Amino acid sequence: MKTFSITIVLLACATLLSACGGSAPPSPNTVVAAELQGAPEWVLQGYDAESEDLTAVGSATGTNNVALARNAALARARTELSRQLTTNVKGMLSDYQATTTGGGAFGEAAADEQHIEDTARQLTEMTLAGTRQEKTWISQTGTYYVLVSLDVESFESAVDRMDSLSENVRAAVHERAQDAFRRLDAQESR
Repeated sequence: MKTFSITIVLLACATLLSACGGSAPPSPNTVVAAELQGAPEWVLQGYDAESEDLTAVGSATGTNNVALARNAALARARTELSRQLTTNVKGMLSDYQATTTGGGAFGEAAADEQHIEDTARQLTEMTLAGTRQEKTWISQTGTYYVLVSLDVESFESAVDRMDSLSENVRAAVHERAQDAFRRLDAQESR
């Protein structure tokens, strides 16, 4: 009888514990699938494969203020674009530095890695002013997505406005920019 009573008590405790536990939280895959249901390709890919421009996607959630969500999403997309640009500009300037044999004003200054960092940062900051919002999408859960683009002409215009670059460096960056944008397009279209 004592064993029967202990079994009943254990079953009652197990029933109570399972009732208190509730249902399991949704898996991350389920949450992401619900978030991205009906999303356009550019949201899923993080860029617009159909665009010839350099593109990036930003998103914002957690607010009912559409203007605030839009501004936050734009800022995040521009930050992503900035990362891409900074990496590419550093590569262009380092490539130019490696191909020069010295004697030029930039060749002397470019020996310092800090000069490349500063120039890349300045050029990126100037260029981001030329970004455009291209597309928006709001998910069923209320996340605001923005596609931002930058065309080669805006980038090259920013290069032309940089007083700290010599004419030789400007020409080299223009040439490398065309090539870099083509490579980015090829990578994004894969």
